[in-house]
Amino acid sequence: MKKLPQHRFIYITYPSASYILKTILLYAGIPTKGLSTNAEKFKAIAQSDCRVDLAIDNFENTSKQTLVFLRELVLAGRIDKLYVGVRDERKALRNSKLLDFLQELEFENQMGRFKLESDSITLFPVLLIIFIGFGIILAYRMGVAYAPVYVFFIFLYFLRSSLFREIRK
Repeated sequence: MKKLPQHRFIYITYPSASYILKTILLYAGIPTKGLSTNAEKFKAIAQSDCRVDLAIDNFENTSKQTLVFLRELVLAGRIDKLYVGVRDERKALRNSKLLDFLQELEFENQMGRFKLESDSITLFPVLLIIFIGFGIILAYRMGVAYAPVYVFFIFLYFLRSSLFREIRK
């Protein structure tokens, strides 16, 4: 980041469409008076000749509107370089709109691909299922009358657990 030219570089901490557009307008020296909507701000930027390098942090929290504006600014040539940072990579990789945006504009990450690693699966649901299963076996062996009902509860837990969602994807 230190190697980037400082005269065209803008760093934004949160991906809000209005904040990004207003910051670019201020950088370009375009008066913001009378520009109340994001569409008006975007049109003013698109008609100007400003070119910026933009870095956005916490990009996993971006809205669909922000993605649309950023895509159009990149395609219009107003953003030369776009750097994005995420705090929660798992949340970012689960957002399909965000992934489509990153892949369409040919972004690269440190590993060269955008997918969850296999070792990032949470093992807590597996441990909990093992404990519940052990409890069912113990209850059944001790002669508890409603032990088979516990099987139903394990099935319900498994259907709603995060492990099942990860396996399904």
